[in-house]
Amino acid sequence: VRTLVVKDTGNHPDIEEGKKPDLTFYANTPEARKAYELSQDQLEDAKVTPEERRQYLGRAAWPHACVFVEFKAAENKNPFEKRKDEYMPRDTDDARKARGQMYQYATAIMNAQPRTHVFFINIWRTQATLFYADHSQFVCTKPFNFTGKSSALSTFLYHLGQMNREELGYDSSVIAATAEDIAAVNDVRAEMTPYHQDCVADAFFESGWPVYRVTMPAEQAGFKQPREDGDFLIGRPLYKIYSPTGRATRVYAAYNIKTERMCTVKDCWPEEWEDGEHTTYKCIQEAEVPYTATCLYGGYVGEQKTKACDDLKHGRPVRRHYRIVLKELGRPLDKYSSSGELIMAGFCVLRAHSVAWEKCGLLQRDMSPYNMVFDEVDPRDLPKNKPRPIRALLIDWHLAKSKDELNSGAKRVGRSGTWQFISARLLMNPTAQNEVSDDLESVILIMEWMALRFHDHQYLLPIESAGWLKEHVLQFFEFRDYDQGRRHVGGTGKYKQWISGSRDWQPKNTMDVFVELLDSLLKLAHNHYLALKARAPQPAPPAKPTFEPDFTAPPLEDPLLDSEDKKPRPQPGPSTVKTADVGTLSLATHAEILAIFLTAVRSLSKGFVRDKVSDKFDDIGMATEKFSQVENAKQPRQSKQSKQSKKKTTSGQQEKGLLRRSLRLSAQASAAGDQAEGSSKPVKRRSDQMEGLEEKDGAKRQATGITRRDSQLHNSVP
Repeated sequence: VRTLVVKDTGNHPDIEEGKKPDLTFYANTPEARKAYELSQDQLEDAKVTPEERRQYLGRAAWPHACVFVEFKAAENKNPFEKRKDEYMPRDTDDARKARGQMYQYATAIMNAQPRTHVFFINIWRTQATLFYADHSQFVCTKPFNFTGKSSALSTFLYHLGQMNREELGYDSSVIAATAEDIAAVNDVRAEMTPYHQDCVADAFFESGWPVYRVTMPAEQAGFKQPREDGDFLIGRPLYKIYSPTGRATRVYAAYNIKTERMCTVKDCWPEEWEDGEHTTYKCIQEAEVPYTATCLYGGYVGEQKTKACDDLKHGRPVRRHYRIVLKELGRPLDKYSSSGELIMAGFCVLRAHSVAWEKCGLLQRDMSPYNMVFDEVDPRDLPKNKPRPIRALLIDWHLAKSKDELNSGAKRVGRSGTWQFISARLLMNPTAQNEVSDDLESVILIMEWMALRFHDHQYLLPIESAGWLKEHVLQFFEFRDYDQGRRHVGGTGKYKQWISGSRDWQPKNTMDVFVELLDSLLKLAHNHYLALKARAPQPAPPAKPTFEPDFTAPPLEDPLLDSEDKKPRPQPGPSTVKTADVGTLSLATHAEILAIFLTAVRSLSKGFVRDKVSDKFDDIGMATEKFSQVENAKQPRQSKQSKQSKKKTTSGQQEKGLLRRSLRLSAQASAAGDQAEGSSKPVKRRSDQMEGLEEKDGAKRQATGITRRDSQLHNSVP
């Protein structure tokens, strides 16, 4: 193999993620050598036998890894077993961990590099299995004996060494940035906002990740943008999804070479039938929807498509590489310093949402704190001596649907959006269509989430529980169950709170205007759900049984019986029972919730109080976890501190069978590697592909006191 270098990396893990494949193939370049080479002290301290191995030792470095090999010797760690004439994934914990370990390694490579696919190899004793992974699924050969002179393994390795970069799986649409490109970023860094300076440092200078240059063609320029190519630099991603397959969304803090400003590049692999997000932005920009980002470029990347399912029956949908560039690089919502800023952000995104609905007929369908950002206007673009305005942008419109699409029904089973912030109505009714009220309820849930996470509060019930916060978050935001059709349902905690119109906690040491806003939003949801409950179809009364007489008896002779028919019947008096409040559909339009936020924003003219406190979710081990079962939610990269404090994640994996000469493996098997490696990274999975979810939910219900009886509420809301 002339172009690749093989290193023994089984004892020296990747610095960032702590994973260590047994062998790793690297490109023979100075940048790769700098990443994988060990110091002289590390080489001398390494305990290896035989001594000849020492010269081949190296470190796992995912941003530069090309191919990896994993070895297993124990019988129980053999990933596959032969049943009759077919090889099948072995159904044991150790075998699942072995497969999951490999899937995590493949995911790490695809997350750390611009890749279309990855090759890797599993060796069990004298048997080898060759794998090919892309963003649709994984396929592999049957295990084969690689000993002997004419081994298929040696043939594969020979061809591997002859492949060009595109054949090896590297994205041909990006190139390595030059030293001059990177120096240009550093020259203007001091003129940027503090947040943008942090992004530049992390993406281009402090992470050690390669920096790439991305060119967007002129024909993909956005609405009212110059018809010319655009060049951007990307490095370490801001966000990435920890799944080997699916949309594989990565968001980059990018540098616009032409404007010398920071911007956003979003890279993903949607199903090929999907319209690109840039088409939605075109409609938004034509309608001049306020508080939304500006699309500079958007479109599919050449003809890059997934190929793993081409020769397989019943394969996953073909996915196509897509990229969009936004002019703004927003500061995340959780970077606010005062609840006043949070209120203003809520008002801005509601205004964007309302105008998009009224003028474009678009429903965003994924209102979450991860899709709301503060507009970081570059200081060079502000009038002299004018402070930066506090305004927020509603971003991430790839799940948006028009009114016609909403009326035509769902294209797939399951909920789209971020689980914690999906409305109670949708979670309790898997077949219900999204409505305006569902997105508006999501905004209320965002405010509750932020109040619990970043503000002092007190538990209102008589007994204070040390674990109350975690139990409440699990019950209110995270509860899941199955309905009779084996579809995920939830939202009972939300529904109970909205119906009762009261909560078990109250914020304290917080701006009065924020407390009043939370109370007003609670009343709004209460009113809306009372109206929904009143309008829900009531079950038909049970049919009265009919009986045939078995015998007769002579009539009873009594004077009262004879006179009763002649007396007038007494008329009922006025009822003393209080009439039930049927509420109003107060979330059916934007009017009432906008009025509440508008009142709060006007109250902020007196000033802001820095009432935000440290992340309370960090104390309960939930600061970096995203429990959403939905593929499209983004997973923020963890800080070093949160990595150290986070507990190991565990889950089972679901896999498919062998189809003659190749195995179609589960797309979401990456989580099992956490058990094998002790990884601190949470793993995103699609809801319909998680093995062991029922047991996980059962543990949550036991911990929080939620039982399956709560599911009886699921059909009570229309």
